[in-house]
Amino acid sequence: MFLLLARWAIFLLVLGGLVMPCGAGTDLTIPVAGSGSLGSGSMDLANGTLTVNGTYDAGSGTLSGVGNLIIGSTGTLTAGSSSITVTGGWTNNGQFLAGTGTVRFTGTASNPVVVSGSTVFNNLILSGGPGTIYTLPPGLTVNGTVTLSAGVQLQSSTGQPIVITLGPNAQVVNGGAVAGNSNVYLGSLPVVPGVPLLTPGGLALLIGVLCASAFVLRGRRAGQAGNGPACGK
Repeated sequence: MFLLLARWAIFLLVLGGLVMPCGAGTDLTIPVAGSGSLGSGSMDLANGTLTVNGTYDAGSGTLSGVGNLIIGSTGTLTAGSSSITVTGGWTNNGQFLAGTGTVRFTGTASNPVVVSGSTVFNNLILSGGPGTIYTLPPGLTVNGTVTLSAGVQLQSSTGQPIVITLGPNAQVVNGGAVAGNSNVYLGSLPVVPGVPLLTPGGLALLIGVLCASAFVLRGRRAGQAGNGPACGK
């Protein structure tokens, strides 16, 4: 009888929204002019969405299972020294204060991650295995350490090559070769060798070689089709 009553109580709590059923994500929204703080605690959103339209301070805590993280135009997310794990996308239209914290993305081949908005990170981890795609925007900066798992592919959201800017003391930890077909670069664009410029002497030598070649060619044709034009005429 007690067990039956307990089941009915849980059912009513779930129906009223006071308890989330197992496996359901927990959305957290900080409204405009609202605020929140994690302190040194921990929170698992179970793939729910964190939306910050006010201010939220992650302190020194651990925020995990963030399905999507959205910073609105009026929002400020302060990372402090926290660890934030994002399983889905990242949208920054407001302010993200990186502090000394770490943001870890856990993409997979079946769950690609899209990052949008200019953001400065302290430590940035892009994890996943072969076939994991991260679509990244221009304007990303890493001041601490950027860590790449082996086989992940980085692609530009604009279709044009972009660079993840590295701070003066930033480090890159590459767990293996980043997959090919990538147009996102760390630190700087690759240097493409240019066409060497000829000095006046080199230009004169080139003209001489071309004239000599034309003279030889004229001589070969003279016996078959008459005289050809001389070089320079």
